Amino acid sequence: MTGRIALSLVVLSMLGMSLSGCLAVAAIPVVAGGAVARTATDDQPGPSVEVETRPDAAASLPDAGSAQLTSLDIVDVDNATPGLAEPSVPPMQSPEITEFIRYSTEHAFAFSKGEQPMTTAVLRDPSALNGERLDCAPEDEREPAVLIDLDPGDEAFSEGSPLPDPSVALSLKVLRSEGVTIAWISKNSAATADLVRDALNRSGLDPEAEDTLLLMRYPGDRKQTRRKEFAAETCLIAIAGDRRADFDELYDYITNRNAAIELETLINNGWFLIGDQPESYSSIETPVDEPAPDPALADVQAPGVEGTTTPDEEQEQ
Repeated sequence: MTGRIALSLVVLSMLGMSLSGCLAVAAIPVVAGGAVARTATDDQPGPSVEVETRPDAAASLPDAGSAQLTSLDIVDVDNATPGLAEPSVPPMQSPEITEFIRYSTEHAFAFSKGEQPMTTAVLRDPSALNGERLDCAPEDEREPAVLIDLDPGDEAFSEGSPLPDPSVALSLKVLRSEGVTIAWISKNSAATADLVRDALNRSGLDPEAEDTLLLMRYPGDRKQTRRKEFAAETCLIAIAGDRRADFDELYDYITNRNAAIELETLINNGWFLIGDQPESYSSIETPVDEPAPDPALADVQAPGVEGTTTPDEEQEQ
């Protein structure tokens, strides 16, 4: 019994010297064979505590003279790894998305004042290539709206297509609360409405399934037609997409990028290039076998220009 107590005191004294500035952890079995632990104060015996007897363990306990402290795991408290992971930082909106939301919010607020006409994101005459846009008059009593193109590049939106950063969801909610209509457009058939709606719902971009979907209703229907119809029913103040043809189909007919140089003033001013890989200005290629003409004399194959035919005119023929 005396040997066991001596061993315990030796171990505890070693632990006390080792714990300064560190956290010590050691597995030290304490076994008593039919022992009774007592405490005394003023020569009065303290309460007794019966300890379970384990004959096998007592027999295997080494002699006090040969016992050694074989290992002591030391953990530096100052450099210890926290047990809980640090909270993740929510993703930030891209600068383009942020600018789209800022512009839309400011113009929706100004439109609500109803003091003067509001410039829309719709070209007055696309073939003119001068950047002039239609206005919304206060007396028109049309609701402000924004339009977001879902199609990646010139491909149709699919279940695996990327969506705008979900961090924009809260900003869209604020726009809705201000009376702004949110619309999503795709070249997909209206028969795929459930697929598109489900993707927007699961991403949190349209959790209440309250936004407008602009999909193709019949063979030959075009996004340009859907945009024009939507703009006639609302005050379309901003359009977001990953290519310039998402703003107006004239870009599908331009053979020289310099012809549309004046339209670049609409970027971040009604038109917003968003997405993982938004189209850059240099990606609107000029044919390499022709020198770039003066913008004023540029040959443009856009709907409404003499010498070309629009998709509508082709259908009539």
